[in-house]
Amino acid sequence: MSDIKVSICCLAFNHEPYIRQCLDGFVMQKCNFTFEVLIHDDASKDNTASIIKEYETKYPDIIKPIYQTVNQHSLGVSATKKYNFPRCKGKYIAICEGDDYWTDENKLQKQVDFLEKNSIYGLVYTNVDTVDENNSYLSKKFITQNELAFCNNFEDFLIYAPFIATCTWLFRKEFINYEKNNFIVGDLPLLLDISSKSMVYMINEVTSNYRILKNSASHHSNPIKNYNFNKGILNIQLHYVTKYKVSGNAIFKIFRKNFKTNYLSALKFNDYVFIKLLNGLINKENGFPFYYNVLVLIFKYEVFFNLVKFNFYFIFAINKLIKTIKS
Repeated sequence: MSDIKVSICCLAFNHEPYIRQCLDGFVMQKCNFTFEVLIHDDASKDNTASIIKEYETKYPDIIKPIYQTVNQHSLGVSATKKYNFPRCKGKYIAICEGDDYWTDENKLQKQVDFLEKNSIYGLVYTNVDTVDENNSYLSKKFITQNELAFCNNFEDFLIYAPFIATCTWLFRKEFINYEKNNFIVGDLPLLLDISSKSMVYMINEVTSNYRILKNSASHHSNPIKNYNFNKGILNIQLHYVTKYKVSGNAIFKIFRKNFKTNYLSALKFNDYVFIKLLNGLINKENGFPFYYNVLVLIFKYEVFFNLVKFNFYFIFAINKLIKTIKS
């Protein structure tokens, strides 16, 4: 039997400016147990792999890398599920991407102590600070009075799909899920699976820095990519509605939270397949209150008439411009 208590899973790709901070956050941990760092470099084109090799040489019993020669992400492969999770020897799993880093040398000890004493909890996470690519702080104690302040069970996490920085997580190995899917993110499905079977706890202390990079998957200036990301999150929610046979009341809350933004965006980008999906959510089986069906119809007609009105004014303005040019 392995005496490793915690397996730290880390994905790295072109993280040369950040990977040292990440690895230093691991090796500085003060624990009364052993841990391993399972790092997967996805064929980085910069010096990320070389830096990892330095740490592998210095800490051979801790740093256990895989160096890819072909980028797995571009092949649609989940490196975490295929390469990191299967080799985890620890009782508990921690996650930290190569551009994030831990700031508390006692992070793992605090979280392990909590899970060891509280068997009904499957995952424990902490508060987090956010930084940019230059390590400038964007926010302190990110979790304040947002939705996470009252999310404490599966339906809460499903309805609000809150952001919980994975670099703060520690969860029990038995909750690893190898289900194949093409979800836009991997953390929300894992959170939902864990919270469907156990309780989740937050330690309200900052232990980590989560890095927000420009034009990442979840933070993008391109409106189409932002729309596709939000649509991807809703697709995860709808998948788990079916998977765990969620009540109509929860479906109604998901719909209420997402409908207006997603519906407007779907109209804007002519995504009629997704519009049909949203329309399909409104049915008697989901137990939507009658008044909400009326409000949805009003909203649809409001959107329609606004589009007609916009097109009318646009055509009128063009026509006026043409007449001005001719005169």
